[in-house]
Amino acid sequence: MRDKNWTGQLIFIMGGILLLLSGCNLIPKEQEALAPPLIEPAATQYDIEVIERNDLIDAYEGSAVFHSANSTEVYTRELGHRIKEIHVEPNQNVEKGQLLIELEQDDLEFEVTQQQIALNEAKLDVDSANERKKEQQTLRANIEKKKNKLKEINDDIKEQEALLKKLENEEEQQKQQDKIAKLDQKKQQQQQDIEMTEQQLVNMADLNRDVTRAQLNVERQQNQLTNFQTKLEATKITAPMSGRITSLTELKAGDIVEPFDSLATLSDPQSLRLVATPVGNRVDDLTVGMEVLIDLDGKELLGKVVDLPDENNPDKDIGIEVEDLPASIDLGERAKIQIVFEIRENAITIPTSAIRNYDEQQVVRILDGENLTEVGIKTGLEVGDRVEVISGLNEGDQLILR
Repeated sequence: MRDKNWTGQLIFIMGGILLLLSGCNLIPKEQEALAPPLIEPAATQYDIEVIERNDLIDAYEGSAVFHSANSTEVYTRELGHRIKEIHVEPNQNVEKGQLLIELEQDDLEFEVTQQQIALNEAKLDVDSANERKKEQQTLRANIEKKKNKLKEINDDIKEQEALLKKLENEEEQQKQQDKIAKLDQKKQQQQQDIEMTEQQLVNMADLNRDVTRAQLNVERQQNQLTNFQTKLEATKITAPMSGRITSLTELKAGDIVEPFDSLATLSDPQSLRLVATPVGNRVDDLTVGMEVLIDLDGKELLGKVVDLPDENNPDKDIGIEVEDLPASIDLGERAKIQIVFEIRENAITIPTSAIRNYDEQQVVRILDGENLTEVGIKTGLEVGDRVEVISGLNEGDQLILR
């Protein structure tokens, strides 16, 4: 019985194996793997700069504006005035003496008129004092004449008395005595006249002092008139020179004007210079007289530094005088400037980023045909991101930047 069971199991196992072997034929065959396509490797691409010669300029660079070298601020010295009318506009050309701004006059015209009257009265007082002084001088002269006349009478009396002594005839003596008596009467009248005139002179006192006082009063009244006239003239602010209004106050009619506050800037457009705002730490390296290269819309001009910030005025602008300035240049035009520290003319220059440092050796890579070569170089002046190459490279070399 056991053998029969074993035989059945064996038959079952063999049937299963045959079934598996027949099932393998149902699976699709795998395709053979294809070989990858043959692609040639790409050539290495380099960022290259062909070596050329150019000028290398170490300079302070910036922009500048044409300003007038001859400008003046217009203001009033007076306190408490209000604007009456502004007669000009920004950028307007004006002539010397032209009315720019008018201030309220208040009562100044009336005060000038009244003061002129006071001055005229003071002058009349001087004239009157001088007339009295002339009268005094006339009186002194008359007194002197009368005294001389009195002396002549006294001399005549003495002469007649001497003659009387020589007469013996009574009748002649009597006539002579009558004559002497008349002379005595004339003498008394002359003495009285002198005394009256001298009293008049005493009553006139010291007219020199009166004249001086009157003259001082004229001077005082004249000073007051001049003061009022100056204040009246100050209400009409005029152009001190011919030029252009380059700035103008924003005040309007009725606004109070503060003394010495700028109301307008007047500039001479025929007298121009470049002005640059100082920027950066290289300003400290600038000196007066340095050469300036100027680019005015592609036109190259030359100039020199004439003004710089200093300890007393650190915010002062850089002033540049331009040589052979074209007549067409106007106020406010802009230009690019280079204030030159040092120039390397016709120099080989390369980017500083192309240099590799090995110990103390500076090396760059160049492309020679298809070969990459490293060469040692010696550098000089460095300006910004470029540096002068003194040796190691030649024109036409292909410098590998990266």
